[in-house]
Parts: sequence; structure tokens; C-alpha cells
Amino acid sequence: MKVFRLNEYDWVYAENKEQALEWYMKQTGLEKDEAYDKYYFEEIDPNIGTTLVHIDELPLEEQKTTQQMIRQGNSLWARRTFAQVIESEKLIAPCIIASTEY
Repeated sequence: MKVFRLNEYDWVYAENKEQALEWYMKQTGLEKDEAYDKYYFEEIDPNIGTTLVHIDELPLEEQKTTQQMIRQGNSLWARRTFAQVIESEKLIAPCIIASTEY
């Protein structure tokens, strides 16, 4: 299980860097120089790297036990490791596991 930050916007769950980049370019239609940014690229430990999940997307039991919450406007978000997201959503690589919207 590996997670790669390819650029300023997206993190991809994949078996390796090559699979992540090839799959991402196919999904987005971007060329390599647009899809992959050497300044942002890094492999993220899925047990350490985190993303925010909207509280409504968590099962009720997890909502009750979540310790780290963030409020943005009227929304409440829970911080989850990539490993927790992969397991709870039963993700199959490759896929985008997190994205930043600007």
C-alpha cells in the first residue's frame, strides 16, 4: 500500500510511482510535465499521511469516537490517515485518495 503526492493538487493510491503517474495521466488527460511536479512529488507513509473526511461520511460509531476534528465554516471534518481511508472505503489501487480544490 503506497500513496504518492504527484503535484500540488492530488494524492494517488497505487502500487508504485510508475503506476500512479501512468494511471493519473490517463484519468486526467494531462501530459507528464503537467501531472507530475518534482517539487511536490513524494511518497507518503499511509500510516502517517492524513486527509480530511466530512463527518457525515463516517459511520456513526466512528463519529462518536473521533478525537481530531476540524471546523471549516459550518462543516465538521475528521482527520484520517490514508491507511484508515483505504481500509474503511475498501479502495482498490490505483485511485485518487485525496485532492485539494482551489
